[in-house]
Amino acid sequence: MCLVGLLAAGLLVAQSTFAQSTTEPLTLIKHLRTELGSKDDARQERALIDVIALASCQESCTVFLQSAMNRKVRIANESGTGNVVDLDALTPGLLRAYRSGPGDGHKLLALSALINVGNQKALEKLIEEKDAQSADVQRVTNMSLASFYFAKYPDLTERSIRRRSLTLDDVQRAEVLRVRAERRAQKEGGQ
Repeated sequence: MCLVGLLAAGLLVAQSTFAQSTTEPLTLIKHLRTELGSKDDARQERALIDVIALASCQESCTVFLQSAMNRKVRIANESGTGNVVDLDALTPGLLRAYRSGPGDGHKLLALSALINVGNQKALEKLIEEKDAQSADVQRVTNMSLASFYFAKYPDLTERSIRRRSLTLDDVQRAEVLRVRAERRAQKEGGQ
């Protein structure tokens, strides 16, 4: 009888692990980090799909986790800005999957996850590492990075189209200009 009670309690704890992740995102992050670090390519791919789904959620959503069968996570963005879940801690695993995934499809999933997470430092690393990839992965990486940066810094578009290139220096210059404009706007608004 005592053994049955312990087994039942263990099942309840196991079933509620990801239900808690909305209040304890570290549990979810730890799970995804473990899955991304797995030697099993299929487990890694399912985790990449989960990261893409979580990073794409901007308001509130229910994500049915591919990496944890029969589990779902309900998340809501109370602030209304940015991603609902901070996935920056996963970027080393995502970069590793992009760098050394078993095939181009796997690497493109990692690319999509990195773009959706939007960690600036990880994207700069991506720029450095893309040249070691196949021509197809390089092409998609270039298009994805351009799309990301053009959306973030619209003033880059005209200059880049004219020159037919986009460099990290261009992006860093655009970031500096944006920060200056924000400071100027704050000063004018405060006076």
